[in-house]
Amino acid sequence: MQFVVATLSDLAANNMPFKNYDEVSGSMSRILVRIKFAFILLCVPVVFGAHASQFDSKVFLPKLVGVKVLYEPMTAQEVLAMDPVCLEIGMGAAVESAWGYPGMTRDQLFEILARPEYAPWALIGPGAPAQWLHHYCWGKVSKSRYFSARDSTKRAQNLKNWRLNMLYCIDWPTEKGINWPFFPLMHKEVAESYFYEQAYQKAIISASKAISLDPRLAQAYVILADSHQKLGNAVKALEVITEGLKQGNQTKALTRRYKELGGKMPYPEPNVKEVITPESVPAEKLLIEPIRPTPAPENRSSAEGAEQATAPQANTDQPSKPVGNPYCRFCP
Repeated sequence: MQFVVATLSDLAANNMPFKNYDEVSGSMSRILVRIKFAFILLCVPVVFGAHASQFDSKVFLPKLVGVKVLYEPMTAQEVLAMDPVCLEIGMGAAVESAWGYPGMTRDQLFEILARPEYAPWALIGPGAPAQWLHHYCWGKVSKSRYFSARDSTKRAQNLKNWRLNMLYCIDWPTEKGINWPFFPLMHKEVAESYFYEQAYQKAIISASKAISLDPRLAQAYVILADSHQKLGNAVKALEVITEGLKQGNQTKALTRRYKELGGKMPYPEPNVKEVITPESVPAEKLLIEPIRPTPAPENRSSAEGAEQATAPQANTDQPSKPVGNPYCRFCP
């Protein structure tokens, strides 16, 4: 706060005439940079309050600001946008055939990753890391860069990197027979990248896959409905939003779209009997036996039961991952 006050004081006091335009421009640029950085520091507790209460800007910002991810140094904004688990693994820097910061031992790293909030993300068994996790982190960085890039070429490249890294998080564990609990989120990220590429049919396929794996993933309904609407099918979009609300996803994004699409009030009540939640499986069993789809209840119609009992297979319309991922520095 003292930094912000000092910066604003400098700005107020800086009322003397300048010799030329360059001097004015340079002085204002330096002041704006100071204000921007001060604003970032002030926003750290607010931004990360939604991620994890244990985030400490004094710990992670000095470690990661300037560290290269996909050949570009990370900014403070990008660090603040990262999931805590990505920060804990140092954004995927290779240390002793695992992740972490220089000087961190493998035992120290696994002690951190064994915490309840990190273990589902980072571990697939005792002492066995999810070796694809850093690709999720890199994908999130590329996503942030896509929205902040001003150059169209960079935006296109960041969009591609965003999708390829999320696809890697689907393809690699699938090939190894590992059912990672965060597959629905990865499919949602892929669908979102297709949506911003205006590839709406592909976005529909990926968003539908995400919903089939986790019907409570509200963001996937938003992408699916918006994609149908972009293709001119508002009726289908309303059906998707209605189904999302019935699954208990009473979010602002869904309720707003329900109104905009002409849905009849009141909002559809959540149908608790229809809500399907992914089966909880200990991490140690993920390598042994993939999760099987839950059989449909007997009181459902045969058509609906068949639809729920059949687990959708891998999306054949998604582009296959490139041979030899160029972004992976230490993947198998």
